[in-house]
Amino acid sequence: MSHHPLPLPPDPSHDSPQHQPPAVTAIAAASPLSQKNKRKKKKPTGPARAESSTSNTSVDTLKSLCPVPGCKEKIGIMSILCEWCNTKYCMAHRLPESHSPKCTDRARAQTAASFRQESMHFITQQQRDPVATNARTFSVEKSKEELRHRLREKIKDARGGQTQRGGKKA
Repeated sequence: MSHHPLPLPPDPSHDSPQHQPPAVTAIAAASPLSQKNKRKKKKPTGPARAESSTSNTSVDTLKSLCPVPGCKEKIGIMSILCEWCNTKYCMAHRLPESHSPKCTDRARAQTAASFRQESMHFITQQQRDPVATNARTFSVEKSKEELRHRLREKIKDARGGQTQRGGKKA
């Protein structure tokens, strides 16, 4: 047996799969290095790459802009959620009248219903106690106190669960 002190460089013609036995080719195909090369996907270059990155940023940008057509205002921190359509709007379009006819109709219907309910309250109160509406027994102070109490209740209902200044619950 003859031993060479230095290994001979491999012959490039023997490295191709055509010159190697089938077992060596199968082992080489299953090796981790060849699988890594197969897994690598070409990243799009040129205009295709620019479009894919732009589409992601434009979707994010659209989510952070006011949804009213033509409005470019960002709705990050200072956004208002419409209670009728559950959509966030900028401060300029926070009112239903400024962003949607459907929301406007719903708001008007709620206001009308509230007015009808309040009117019925006065009518039923008058029917229960006709003497209270008589001018002789009418008390301005009592009436003002009743109105103040109803205003406080209305404000409390309108606030829902919002906090007042100072961080206390209403």
